[in-house]
Amino acid sequence: MIGLYWGDDKPSDCNLFLKPFVEEVKILHSKGFQLHGKSFTVQVSFFACDAVAKSYILKTKGHGAYSSCSKCTVSGKYECGRVTFPIKIGPLRNHDDFVNKVDTCYHHTDETSIIIEIPQLNVVQAFPLDYLHLICIGVVKK
Repeated sequence: MIGLYWGDDKPSDCNLFLKPFVEEVKILHSKGFQLHGKSFTVQVSFFACDAVAKSYILKTKGHGAYSSCSKCTVSGKYECGRVTFPIKIGPLRNHDDFVNKVDTCYHHTDETSIIIEIPQLNVVQAFPLDYLHLICIGVVKK
């Protein structure tokens, strides 16, 4: 684990909050570091966060939105008091389309997440799905 955030409120600007981390990762990726005479470089593999934090960090629609699937472009529909998604999978999302904001219904703002500056990070693959919000709260009967 590289970091953990806990507080009464989320940071007011997640890009500003994440900037020191992103800048340090870029340096460690390009220049690396030495430990006990061995050279190492750093590559970020994934982020572990819930669906709410993921949409906040990536500046995308929240888990209850119609175009909120972070893995494919399927569109949800409103039924039984919630947004549901069909069994079939839509076209898969990819990193380049994310960076270029091809799906305008998926991105929340005109802002771009600073996360895309992390070298060799595939944003679509780096954020696993959130069991709590997708299954426990989203599917399991209340």
